Amino acid sequence: MNFYKICNYFNFNLVLSSVVVNILIVLLSVILTYFLIKRIFNIRVATISSYLFIIITPFYTYSPIFYTDTLTMIFLPLSFLLFHIYIKNTENMLLPIFIGILLAFGVGIKTNIIIGFISLLIFAIFIFYSTKNFFKFISICLMSFLIFSVLISSTCQKYIPIPLKDAGLPPTHWIMMGLKDNGGFNISDVKLSKNSGKTKKEIQEFNIRTIKTRLKNYGIGGYNKFLYKKIQYTWGDGTYFAPVKLSRKPIRPNFLHTYIYGDKNNLFTSFSEASHSLLLFLILIGSIGLFKSKNKIGFLFNICIFGVFLFLILWEARSRYLVCILPILVCSSSIGINEILKLKLFSNKKRRLEAK
Repeated sequence: MNFYKICNYFNFNLVLSSVVVNILIVLLSVILTYFLIKRIFNIRVATISSYLFIIITPFYTYSPIFYTDTLTMIFLPLSFLLFHIYIKNTENMLLPIFIGILLAFGVGIKTNIIIGFISLLIFAIFIFYSTKNFFKFISICLMSFLIFSVLISSTCQKYIPIPLKDAGLPPTHWIMMGLKDNGGFNISDVKLSKNSGKTKKEIQEFNIRTIKTRLKNYGIGGYNKFLYKKIQYTWGDGTYFAPVKLSRKPIRPNFLHTYIYGDKNNLFTSFSEASHSLLLFLILIGSIGLFKSKNKIGFLFNICIFGVFLFLILWEARSRYLVCILPILVCSSSIGINEILKLKLFSNKKRRLEAK
């Protein structure tokens, strides 16, 4: 809100200003991810990994979509970078404070970021061999996170006429909606929940009854088939739902749009699917290689990705919800790149180049 007040004061175009902010956040996220990968491995792995930013289409297509998906893209790579710096210098008390503040802002914008925070806390259990260092990091980080979360909530409350706890639909609604069709958003379930009661408690009771009914109707076999369809819908879309978003009331339609969401978008869709498949393949290679690697920071990325995977199985899901963790997906894929570069073929080639 304050951002748009500033834009109005200087007579800036609101749409253009939003797109510029989006581009800057995506660009900063890419740069931070590059430095994180470089710090973990080396410039060679970071440089090769950076090509993924060029071929993964959501880094371009989401630049004009001003929403929480892109606004929160920067928080996890920056927090994980600061954490990696901290584990090398545990005497620096400011880093866990800053990590807690960053993640509080991230969760305040998009609740899904809490998965990254939980992943960080889980990983801290295994990375800190000293009990003192572990509890120091956890206590400082949690304290700063909770304090700033309260401050953010109290600030938001000023703009909402009802208590925050009574605003919106209960969490059970999104679980209920995640059990229908392909597990994505559907307006019919929204209307069902809104018409099922006047209070959150009444809506929640209706949601729970509906969840039980849907699970019973599926049965074990039917639910497994449903989960397969939901996972494919969420993780199998290389465009990350961008064409659907971009097709909604474009301000200045032009011929290029037909190649993104129009009747000539086959090439774009195929390219997006190929780059996404490459990303997932590298993550798989890296995940296998992690078990014999001495560099354990990669487990942090995979814990985060697995947490998102579990969350989207239970929650209403769509591929758009992966945009905020795209930098973490690239970080995980860099482990796979590192494993490939360690193969004998590439090692011999590197030695020949160094000899020259």
